[in-house]
Amino acid sequence: MLLATASALDAQGGGGGSDRYVMAAEIATLTDPSGPHSQRRFPPYARLLMGSLAGRGGLPIESIPFLAESFLEQTTSRASHISGDRADHEPYGPGDNAAAARVLPVALAYRDAPAEVLERAIDEACVFSHPHPVGMDGARVAAAAVVWLSKQQAGDDEASGPVALLRHLQGVARTEDMKAKLAFVIESLFSLSSVSDYRAFYGGAEWARLIEVTTRLTFHGFATSGTEAVAVALWALVTSWRRPEQAVIVAASFAGSAPVTSQLTGAFCVCGCFLQCM
Repeated sequence: MLLATASALDAQGGGGGSDRYVMAAEIATLTDPSGPHSQRRFPPYARLLMGSLAGRGGLPIESIPFLAESFLEQTTSRASHISGDRADHEPYGPGDNAAAARVLPVALAYRDAPAEVLERAIDEACVFSHPHPVGMDGARVAAAAVVWLSKQQAGDDEASGPVALLRHLQGVARTEDMKAKLAFVIESLFSLSSVSDYRAFYGGAEWARLIEVTTRLTFHGFATSGTEAVAVALWALVTSWRRPEQAVIVAASFAGSAPVTSQLTGAFCVCGCFLQCM
């Protein structure tokens, strides 16, 4: 879906516009039974949603995700394609983490645009699949992190450090949920030692400390909502500041929705000064 979003941006002139219908149509091709992605397996919510995005007619496009939610509420099972029961483990829907993961190329395309233009582009990219405040807020904060990191210079100045990033994102967040998570990350922040032996690391006090905070940032340890995934990815990033490889390994080791949290952490690393500091 991230690549489909990037393809839609390219079709619109590499950031010259952000039309929700162009993005929706591009993402809808992922479920085309005659297309190149026909063998991919999507959870029922995602398949239902993406299959509804192909046309401009009918219902308002931002209402489609909530109609899908209503449909799923009437089914006998809400189990996701990953594990467990939806209510306890793997929630998906308008508030989940997919928008935060997918919006990264939009943030890069609009990184030099005025703040209001960037925000409108992010909203246009998310409204057809994640119009819930939690999903949208996770995406906005992830995008803001990409933009902020891409403009920092290598150095030890506090203005380009992890607390400065988190403070900046507090000003971007809209929901109390996201703001509280960012505040908790700042409150809990510490610098993780350079890890050379991961077998020993996973049995040590620093790993236990990381997991304690991660658990409090998520629901039952699964970073599946937009605000959870972004908070966990940022937690991995700021505790391994300027150690990009370590940050991604740590994010992937948190389990739960590890593919998304490690993807977000990796994107933050690539967009920042971290590669210059290795």
